[in-house]
Amino acid sequence: MVKKQITKICDVCGTQFVTNRPHQVSCSYECAKIRCRRRQAENRRKNKIENQNRKERQTHTKQLVDDAVEARKLGMSYGKYKEMQYREEMR
Repeated sequence: MVKKQITKICDVCGTQFVTNRPHQVSCSYECAKIRCRRRQAENRRKNKIENQNRKERQTHTKQLVDDAVEARKLGMSYGKYKEMQYREEMR
């Protein structure tokens, strides 16, 4: 069985190349390494942003829990406690 030859353009350097692998996107091993490094750097950037967002959510959740505990200490609901805080801020 003869595999069909496919002409493609390299994602990294833009060179035209011929392959018999339909999923191949780079023309050489060197371009594949460059592409891999770029993808890893992009993934590191995404993970950094996700971690920052996760920390912000955790901080927000901790503040919410702290406010709920404080409201219960004062004998009121969370909503009443937040209303009291809002009114104090508006004075």
